[in-house]
Amino acid sequence: MRAYEDLARVNQQVLHLEPINDTSAWASIDPGSFSFVDEHNGYSLKVADTVASIKYVVNTSHVQVGCLEGMMLAGDILPGDWILYQSETGLASTPVSLWSLLEPKCSHILIPDEAASQYPVRFLDIGGSFTFSITASVTIPGIRHSKKPLLFLSIGNPTLFHTKTSYTRDKFGSETMTVTLQHEIFNTGLSTVTVHMPDASMLCPKTSFTLTIKCACPPSKTLSFIYSPVIPPLEFLHGHPKNSKKKPLLINLKPNYRPPSHLGIAIPLSDNIYNADPAKSRPRDYYQHSKESGRYKQCHNKTSQEECGCTDAMKLSSLQRNTDCRERAYRLRHPGKMWPQFIISEQDKEDQWLEDPYVLTLHEVNNRHNYLVTGSI
Repeated sequence: MRAYEDLARVNQQVLHLEPINDTSAWASIDPGSFSFVDEHNGYSLKVADTVASIKYVVNTSHVQVGCLEGMMLAGDILPGDWILYQSETGLASTPVSLWSLLEPKCSHILIPDEAASQYPVRFLDIGGSFTFSITASVTIPGIRHSKKPLLFLSIGNPTLFHTKTSYTRDKFGSETMTVTLQHEIFNTGLSTVTVHMPDASMLCPKTSFTLTIKCACPPSKTLSFIYSPVIPPLEFLHGHPKNSKKKPLLINLKPNYRPPSHLGIAIPLSDNIYNADPAKSRPRDYYQHSKESGRYKQCHNKTSQEECGCTDAMKLSSLQRNTDCRERAYRLRHPGKMWPQFIISEQDKEDQWLEDPYVLTLHEVNNRHNYLVTGSI
């Protein structure tokens, strides 16, 4: 059936129906951009499950209609709830209905769970997995008459991970699809994972949900180590912790401190600056090699320590990129031993101790050679 060519204007006005008898009624429209004309004689008027034919055009706002299908309705019909269809006369003077496809009203709802909707892009590390659920339901009671699933899954690159799905359906017709993605070892790449409702109307605000999965190391995943003994953050920043022999566990670093090099304590060569303060001079800058080395990170192009924007987290961090903010360090006499414990941290996940099958390579970030690494984790 072909919709009236000015359907957009028809959808903007209220239609009023006043039955004359069981098979006919008066129809009128509110003032607006659409108006009835003589050419509308014979056109079909559809309201809900009722189809009526326009028998007579009284004026631009009133027509008489005769019921063809269903029960003649009465009352006010809101814009968008009634449609005008065009019909033509065939060669043998027989009325011919011209049919076309129209999108039905939205009757489906798609709801992803919080795990899926929180981040549109997800990273899967080697051996990692991710589970999420999508729920679909029908808003019109009794619209479902088959056991055909509401939800379907499609994967852009299925070779990247193993996929497991399960379905549950309640007595009200709602359906939940649970998807588990398990990263295949040694595969890296990117894939989309889409859950869609093929039977849903395109007028629905959401008919599908897509996640982008990157099989690679997550940018939020970090490896950090914990010194022994462990000092609480607040005490590390402001306290004066001591060991069993009443000796200080921490040492306060001088402004712009740089570790000694293999050439001696008076010739620092490291690019890392600790407790950075651009307003103060750099100690032990006697030789050209020392003057040419040492780079600010957090304090780059800043004029004072306050402008560096160091947070408590940066002051506690052992990462090389945060050396500008590190004001205190563990105190270790020479010769001495330490037993760092390594932890894997990742956003929205609990920390885990580093264990097999990982292999570690340790590098002294200040290029010193008087350290010896022995033992195993």
